[in-house]
Amino acid sequence: MTSRLSATGGVRYTHEGKDIENAGGRYALAAPYPAVAGTTYGYSDSITHSAWTPKVGLQLTLPNGALSYVSATRGFKSGGFNPSSTVPGRGYAPEWAWSYEGGWKGAFRGGRSRFSASAFVMEYTNLQVQTPIGIGVFDIRNAAAATIRGVELETTFLIGRGFQAGGHVSWLDATYDQYVAVANDGTTGDVSGNRLNNAPEAAGRIWMEWTGNFAGSRRVSMAADVSAQSTVFYTPFNDSIQRQRPYGLLGARVEYGPSHRRWAIAAYARNLTNTDYITATFGTAPTAFGGRPGPTRQVAVDFMLRR
Repeated sequence: MTSRLSATGGVRYTHEGKDIENAGGRYALAAPYPAVAGTTYGYSDSITHSAWTPKVGLQLTLPNGALSYVSATRGFKSGGFNPSSTVPGRGYAPEWAWSYEGGWKGAFRGGRSRFSASAFVMEYTNLQVQTPIGIGVFDIRNAAAATIRGVELETTFLIGRGFQAGGHVSWLDATYDQYVAVANDGTTGDVSGNRLNNAPEAAGRIWMEWTGNFAGSRRVSMAADVSAQSTVFYTPFNDSIQRQRPYGLLGARVEYGPSHRRWAIAAYARNLTNTDYITATFGTAPTAFGGRPGPTRQVAVDFMLRR
């Protein structure tokens, strides 16, 4: 087998329009529920956007079956409206990104082990950022620019006698290049150089599974996995309150059934150690903060029937 080089390319054109009819206000809690004077509003608004989004890539297949590749892609994410706005013209613009990626994929030990590695850079303009403006209320606003650089590694391998394992790990350098952010109390600040919301610098997962047959026709499978991530921030200001420190989660699964796999019964658990963590935060002026908790320990039993 010889090396083979191939190329891909294409371009997409998008044109879209959006309209909104927005009305609201505050109303009395007693019948006939009159509107509170000076709080009602109603307006119409519309936006249109167009985008050319090209993609090019090269792939090199080596004689041993390994694959290396590079690609460049331009992405477009629609703009829109913030329903919380009481006046027109306070929506958000489209988000643009150039993404560059290169990587390698290959197999070892006669195909029993696989490994892949990739590196990427994403350059954003008009990055759309979810910004809390009240309890349970979020607006989307545009940051001027941001850059994400990262590396991802992934592997799977057979250990023998029914054992297999794998995992992945990633590293992210995700920062705002230019952005004057607005806090929930209305103050502003230059957050250039701060990390993007909910973007851990390091994250990964390791898993292991054993599958075996016994009594000639019965199958048992047992698996466990551990996932972990570093600190994440939930506001562009990267403050010490609205963040989640590093944490890890442990899961497990056991499955039993016939070897023909037409039915099976399984028990699984997630977050076995009952770790406390949050997945989002909100804040209100002057000093009230809250967080959205992640799922606590979950244990369940499944019965599966395949026709």
